[in-house]
Amino acid sequence: MGFSGGHPTGHDCPLGDTLAAVLANRADLRRTVVTPSTGTVTHQTLDDRMVDLPTIDARRTGQSYRYCYAPHIDLNVTAQKQIPNYYPALIQFDQVNHTSSVHRFPPGHYCGEASFVPQAGSQSEQEGYVITYVFDQNRQASDLVILDAANFSGGGDRPNPLASEGPQRLPWCLDSPVE
Repeated sequence: MGFSGGHPTGHDCPLGDTLAAVLANRADLRRTVVTPSTGTVTHQTLDDRMVDLPTIDARRTGQSYRYCYAPHIDLNVTAQKQIPNYYPALIQFDQVNHTSSVHRFPPGHYCGEASFVPQAGSQSEQEGYVITYVFDQNRQASDLVILDAANFSGGGDRPNPLASEGPQRLPWCLDSPVE
């Protein structure tokens, strides 16, 4: 899985790029399939909304998967705040049914990269939790938010008070099953 877009001039985007370049970028969710036996690479657009940092159930790495999670980039909020990478919503993409569910955070709350944490003993990609840090701009602090993967857009977000004022990004190693 990868992203389309890139720098609007077609060149690699340097770290110190301008806000205008960020606003001009149109990253969408794509699947990239590399077939070594034929030497082919194909790209398929999965969704045309602007997203970043897509993740899947880590147990499915290198295999077919059904669900993908990605923060939604809101260009209006980015332009208003004059700072890139404000993600006011997290999207769950269902690759089998070609549908999606959106979990919107309250105004002034912005999520980061999500991780799926399976329930112990589960094989299903919906039996578990989607976790992400959410920054609350009013408190100037982050909370670990836990979402039920099976009821993704229906609310059920639970800030974890033990993680308040934690880091802005989840380490990739948080993929152990939970009881």
